[in-house]
Amino acid sequence: MKRDLYVPKLSIMQGDKDMSVPVPIILFKEDKWWIAFCPIFELATQGKTQKEAKENMEDLIKEYMEDPDTPKPNIEVFKSISITFSSIVLRGKAHGKIKASSSA
Repeated sequence: MKRDLYVPKLSIMQGDKDMSVPVPIILFKEDKWWIAFCPIFELATQGKTQKEAKENMEDLIKEYMEDPDTPKPNIEVFKSISITFSSIVLRGKAHGKIKASSSA
């Protein structure tokens, strides 16, 4: 399964100033759909192409930020973003599900 990380800049207001912050978006293909997931906002969307999934996510984040009834994360979350990739060993399949095991 192909997975990509896309980090667009999001413009947000802090006081009376615009601030541009990186927002990590994880993209992966599931069957014939591209899925876009934003862990900071816990948002997900899809598209028929990777480009469409990215565009849908950008639109979804804008709507999320403009909705006055949706709680937003603290601005400090954006200042402390760190992305780490870890590899794990996957062994066998049981009933169509992959079992993960750590290497000792």
